[in-house]
Amino acid sequence: MPATTTQLVRQLGLSLGAVGGHLAVLRESGLVTRTRTGRSVHYERTPLGGTLADEHTERSLILDLAPGSLGGRGRGAFMRRAGP
Repeated sequence: MPATTTQLVRQLGLSLGAVGGHLAVLRESGLVTRTRTGRSVHYERTPLGGTLADEHTERSLILDLAPGSLGGRGRGAFMRRAGP
């Protein structure tokens, strides 16, 4: 789902500069694209970015369900909250 920088700042709780810097790296890496609509710029995952995000989510869920995962408080739970 496309999102503006401002929406991402609110959603992630990061500064505008931090979000902008991350988006620049993601865009240069081919993981997100940007589209200007009037005064707004919308960012969206590329197919590669979507695939990587889906794989990350799947791995995080597997870690949460693994024996000894501390009831979702293990590494997998942290990774899921920290990721997109």
